[in-house]
Formats: sequence, C-alpha cells, structure tokens
Amino acid sequence: MSDIKFDQVTKVYNKDVTGVDNLSFFVETGEFVFLVGKSGAGKSTLLRLLTAQEEPTSGEIHIGKECLGKISRSRIPYIRRGFGIMEKGLGLLEDRDIRENLEFAMIAAEQPRRGMADRIDELLGVVGLRRMQKQFPQELSGGEAARALLARSLIANPRIIVADEPTANLDPDSSWDLMCLLSDISRQGITVMVACHDRELVDILKKRVITLADGRIIGDEKKGRYNSRMM
Repeated sequence: MSDIKFDQVTKVYNKDVTGVDNLSFFVETGEFVFLVGKSGAGKSTLLRLLTAQEEPTSGEIHIGKECLGKISRSRIPYIRRGFGIMEKGLGLLEDRDIRENLEFAMIAAEQPRRGMADRIDELLGVVGLRRMQKQFPQELSGGEAARALLARSLIANPRIIVADEPTANLDPDSSWDLMCLLSDISRQGITVMVACHDRELVDILKKRVITLADGRIIGDEKKGRYNSRMM
C-alpha cells in the first residue's frame, strides 16, 4: 500500500518564508493527483516533503504505515527508492546514451543485475523509445527526453511517481503523450502526483486537482479543473 497522508504539515524556511502551511490531505493508492497553483504556491515544497528531501517544521507525513518523521535517517534512502522522481534538477547524463542512462540508474538503485537488460527493454517499450535507446540526450527532442526521464523514474518499480512540472517547455502533443503515459501508470496501481501549470491538460484529463495558494490548500476536487479564480 502507498496511501499518502499529510496531517497538519507546515514547512517554514525562515520567519518571512513559509513553504506550506497546515496541509492536511489523503491520497489513495493508485490515485492520480494534479497539484496546481501559481509559482511559489507551495507545489514543489509539498513534493520535496513527500519524498523526504526536506523535513516538515511541524505535522506528520505518512506513506502507508510509515511516518516519515519517526524513521531513522539511515532508512531515508530506502524510503526514497519507493518513489520515481521527475524534476528539473534530475536530468539525463549527457555522456551516456539512453540505455546507458537506465543501466546507471538501476545500478545506483541497487537493482539486481540479473534481468537488467530485460527490465530496460520493457521500460523502453513502455515509453516508446526502443528505437532511440542508443541516442544521446542532446539528440532527443524535448518530448523524447521527458519520456526517457519517465522510464528512469520507473527503474526501481516505485509505488509513487512524483513529477514536478514535467511538461514545462514541451509542445502540446508531447505534453499530452507524457500525461497519457502517467495516466496509464496510475491505472496499474501506482500513485501519481504531478505539479502542473498546463491548464488545458488538467481540464481535459479530469483527475483529482489540489489547488494551492500561499502554501495552503484552497481547493481539492475529484475530476477537477484548473480554477485560476481560486488563486
């Protein structure tokens, strides 16, 4: 189970900057959730707290039966392996082709070498990049690079996919393709959390939408829409 629960979670960076303020929500296993809001609303902070890249100032975060604040620091890396993370700062290695990038990620995640080739073939097939596997990152389009990052995020069979603005700078067709892949993944029982600024995509896909403003939740709708009037 990879249910997610935020219970009155606040993150204060200093007395003048609050990342998120008293967040409480619950996400069921396999749910697809959009996080929307203006820049600085708290979307990225929420995702970093969820993946234990940051610690809350107060409140509790539960993933399944685990409370992140009550586990030892030595276990944090193992908790993080339950996540597939797509974010701007985690790009592909430019001196390796796509297949080598996935091999490197599997080794870094301490995945078994037996079956590695088959697993990589499977993931390349899922994201439609088998024919591109010997291409280097700089030879890929933006959409192809995004799909390669998605394949990498799936390396360790994560329970939760976390994507921070994965469609930024993508054309509409590439954005749609990537979101359809993420939607397919959620139907397999993997929880998907996506910070997104693309209003049209959010409106078309009709997933759960959590709206943030100034670090607070101001909207939470099943089959929601990107409601700019609430921000």
